[in-house]
Amino acid sequence: QHNSIWPLAPSPSRRSWLAGWRLAIASASVAMAGLMLFLLAPEAARLPTRLMADHSTDVGEQRIVELPDGSAAYLNTDTAIDVMYSAGNRRVVLLRGEALFEVQKDARRPFDVLASEGKATAVGTVFVVRKASDGTIVSVTEGLVRVTSPDAGGASDTAPETSMLVGAGESVSYRPGSVPHFLGQTDVEAAAAWQRGVISIRDRPLAEAL
Repeated sequence: QHNSIWPLAPSPSRRSWLAGWRLAIASASVAMAGLMLFLLAPEAARLPTRLMADHSTDVGEQRIVELPDGSAAYLNTDTAIDVMYSAGNRRVVLLRGEALFEVQKDARRPFDVLASEGKATAVGTVFVVRKASDGTIVSVTEGLVRVTSPDAGGASDTAPETSMLVGAGESVSYRPGSVPHFLGQTDVEAAAAWQRGVISIRDRPLAEAL
């Protein structure tokens, strides 16, 4: 006599429970993957500048970088710079964020900070450069800085100047394809307040402040 035992087919209620459980697991996996992408996306966006930078800070971090000539770069949060010194030039590329520069005087080698295809040139001075999505702002706290914007269409007799001298207590902004725009007198203390751990917001739209 031969006896066979066949597995019982799951009941309709059990099939429904298993389908619901599988759907819940799949939904949780998709949600987890989306969360990981959301959390890692900003870091992935910073990766190219991190690879190019000699010095950088994370979000919420600040640091002081001593440059080869004795000048100092104070890096604000989420900032990256690339340092390029040679016998005839001192150049720092602001790849992202905001930095304050205290420049040692050297008449033979001007000090250039490049950002958004333009540059700020100083011999010996203190100034802040902030790179934003809509352009770059240069604020001078001591001395003089010449701010040169990217090519605004070529020089001619009638074309506006693509560079501007900025004195202590003044700010200018520039962006690719336009000449420097004078922002007027600036509050020197407010411009560098972040060095003291303070966020100073005055006469700005709420969206920009946020």
